[in-house]
Amino acid sequence: MLHSTMLLMAMCVAGCGGGQGARDAGQTDTAGDGGDGLDALDGDDGSDAGDDHGDVVRDPEDDDGGSYHVTLPFTADVDGTGSIRIGEVLLARAAGTAVVLGDGTPALAYQITDWAAYGYTLLHVIAPDVDDLNVMYLYCTTAGLAWVWHEDWTLAMDFETGSGACTFAAASTAVTVPPLRTPESRPSASQLVEGFTLSGADVSYSIGPGTIQWEGEAMDLFPFEVVDCSTDCTADPADGWWELHSVVVGPGSGTCFGILYLIKSTPDRVQLGYPVCLDPVRIRADAWLDATWTVPAGAGGAVLPGPRPAGLTHVLRPLPPLGNVVL
Repeated sequence: MLHSTMLLMAMCVAGCGGGQGARDAGQTDTAGDGGDGLDALDGDDGSDAGDDHGDVVRDPEDDDGGSYHVTLPFTADVDGTGSIRIGEVLLARAAGTAVVLGDGTPALAYQITDWAAYGYTLLHVIAPDVDDLNVMYLYCTTAGLAWVWHEDWTLAMDFETGSGACTFAAASTAVTVPPLRTPESRPSASQLVEGFTLSGADVSYSIGPGTIQWEGEAMDLFPFEVVDCSTDCTADPADGWWELHSVVVGPGSGTCFGILYLIKSTPDRVQLGYPVCLDPVRIRADAWLDATWTVPAGAGGAVLPGPRPAGLTHVLRPLPPLGNVVL
C-alpha cells in the first residue's frame, strides 16, 4: 500500500543549518540534562561513532537457544504509555515489554537518535508478534515520553500522545534480549507499496515481493510503507528523499526490518538504513546498494505533519537518511 501521506515527524522544513549529514542533525547531549549526554554516540568530526559497534550478535557462550545478550552503545529505561494503539511500555536497560493493540509482547530498543537541538531523543523499539512487526519510535523529552509513532504492515503508520518517564545515556551496555517473537507471516501483495520500481545489481522491485542482495545474501524484499520526504523535509527540495519501510527475509539472516532511502541526489543507489534482524537479534550496519529507482507520478509533496515543538516552525521526523543530504 502507498501511504504517501503518513509521514513520520518531518525533519527541517526550512531554516535548519546546512552542512551536516542527515544523521548528524541531532547528535550531542541527552534530552537536555547536560549530564552523561549522548555525545559518545557520534564523533566530534561529524562521523557516527554510534555505528562503530557494527553487527550486534549473540554472545557465543549464550548460543544455546535460551536467553542471550547483545551489546548496545546506549542504555535506556522507559516506564510510559501511549494513548491509542500503544499501551504500557516498560523497558529496563533497553529491554522489556510493550502493549500493542491490547497485546503485551516482548520489546527491545535497538537504536537511539539524539535530537537535543529540538528537545527530543528518539528510541527505536521493535516488539514483533507472530503476524506483524510492530516498530515504534518513542519521542522522549526532559519531561518524559511525549509521542509514540507505530507502524506495521497491517496498519498505516500513525502517531499518538505518550506519557511517563524516559531516561537514557551513552554507555556500552550488555542487554539481555527478551524472548522476541518472530513474525511467521509476511506482508501480502495488497499490503506492499505500489508504483515504485528499483532495478540493479543489489535490489529489484516492481510488483509483489522483490529481491535484495545484502552482504552476500540473496533475500526477499517486502516494502510495506512509504514515507514521503521528497519536498517538505529539507530546506532545498532537491535534497529530498522517499522511504520504503521494509521487511527483508533471507535463509541466513531470517526476518529483518530496514528502511530503503531513495535520495534524489543518488539516483543510481539506495540506502538501507537502521536494519535489525530478529532471530538472533543483530543490529546490522547501514549499507549503500546499487539500484536505479523510479517513483510513481504524484508521489511527492503530500505529507501529514506530525506534532511540532512549541514555538518552532519546522516539523520533526525520526529517521533521516545517513548520506550527504544537506539539511
